[in-house]
Amino acid sequence: MKTFCIKTNNPKAIEFINKKLEKIKLNGIFVSNASFAVYKNIIIHYNGEQIQKFTYSISKILTECIICLYEKNLIFSLINKNYFYFSSYEREKIYEHYLEHSTEDEYIHNKKESIKSAVSNYLNDNNKMILDGFVMFRLNECISLLDEVVDLSVNSFLLEKEYIEFIYLLRVYIESKFSALELVHFIYHNDNCLLLDQYLNVIPVNRDIDDIRYLSDITFCNNDYFLSTLLHISPQKLIIHCNEEDNDFVNTLKLIFLGRVECCSECNICSLFVNNNILI
Repeated sequence: MKTFCIKTNNPKAIEFINKKLEKIKLNGIFVSNASFAVYKNIIIHYNGEQIQKFTYSISKILTECIICLYEKNLIFSLINKNYFYFSSYEREKIYEHYLEHSTEDEYIHNKKESIKSAVSNYLNDNNKMILDGFVMFRLNECISLLDEVVDLSVNSFLLEKEYIEFIYLLRVYIESKFSALELVHFIYHNDNCLLLDQYLNVIPVNRDIDDIRYLSDITFCNNDYFLSTLLHISPQKLIIHCNEEDNDFVNTLKLIFLGRVECCSECNICSLFVNNNILI
């Protein structure tokens, strides 16, 4: 016979574990719950011979429990410890980035396996577990994995923050600037761009690097030249002709020229330049 006791005062963990124990397809398991001086206890008795299968089943349940109920606290513990200088709002945003970065299959697999391995090793050597203490002090390999993704999440958060500040500054700039043209057509297709005025005359693009130096820190791409030209013109209305539903540069223009932008994919200009691939 093997007996294992899980000690915790977390009501959600108790409910989670008990429900999962009911679904174990292994004969000879008996579960009881008892409250002692400090902890509430889930006591699991197994009188069968398949000890390895029993250990695997309990390890799987505890792994699922830790991921479902404790992972968020572990992430915030790492954020609060290593990035305490961020505001509470910024730390929440970092956690949102973590959720985006933590969906890769390899990461999910490695996380589960590291927890399951730690739990299995503990079950082999012990007959009781203080769940909260185990999570805090026995998951070193898993916490290292989490920490790597937290660092990645902080970097993506900082990039997003810089991007938002960049958009805000450019928006303030065009709002304070006199509009050189009432209407500009911006045609974008397969990373090629074209600017037309309201009379469909081609607008020359400013390719003076000194004028766009504030747009890029490292390199200059074709988009920078067109953005610089649009900022210089600051049109009252910008019509974007593009048949790509999600394009980073087009989305950036929408944010900068907020309130001045109209998107189009079906007009005569679109038919000529975009749909027929006629671009300079």
